[in-house]
Amino acid sequence: MKEITWVNPLIGTTDYVESQEDEIIRDVASRLLWKYNDRILDVLNLGYGNVRNVGINMLTIKLYYITQGRKVPISLRNTIGEIAQDTDKIYWIPEPIGGSISSKIKSGTELFKTHLKYIVEINGSEWKYIDKKRPEKGIYVSSKWRDGVVRVSKILFNAEYPDVPPTIQVTPRPKDPCFDSEGFLHFAQRREKTTHLVWDRYKSHLNPLIYLIDELYDKYGIDLFFDLKV
Repeated sequence: MKEITWVNPLIGTTDYVESQEDEIIRDVASRLLWKYNDRILDVLNLGYGNVRNVGINMLTIKLYYITQGRKVPISLRNTIGEIAQDTDKIYWIPEPIGGSISSKIKSGTELFKTHLKYIVEINGSEWKYIDKKRPEKGIYVSSKWRDGVVRVSKILFNAEYPDVPPTIQVTPRPKDPCFDSEGFLHFAQRREKTTHLVWDRYKSHLNPLIYLIDELYDKYGIDLFFDLKV
């Protein structure tokens, strides 16, 4: 495990995040983006009038560290272990995106909404939209886990969906090393290729969220996660 200090000069936050060395920088940055999404949108909306209407899923994240007074860019594709060799402090700044990237994110958003709609409307499903007026924000469910604790599980949009998995947050935080201090799930990675997530097995399916939910059910025994055999 490596502890990295994440500083956001835009909203004045500092987070001390412990991560596995093979975790991708993008995954940690995405969790922080969701953690502070309201504050980020409020600040950016002062300079970009359409950000509030577009939402957090239309933002990208620029990262850098400082050495000898010089800013050094960090790729979202780097691992924590790679960056930890150079620095223990990362600066991250969310910015609106546009052009062809914007079009790709929009198509990913529509696909995510389609996948969520199926899960919400399936017979017996207890999943609900976080915001019915903005279904792309994600869905949530309240359920009892095997340890007897009732938790709220959220599936949140990730800007590179479906190439990367959605963001999953659970509160209260499960006592499992796969979840960080904020209850965000760190997705397992294949040891032979740390840049490829287990998500690769599902993302080409008609609705990969079903397979993701089913795997979480098998591992954590979340009662309201439905089984594929049903």
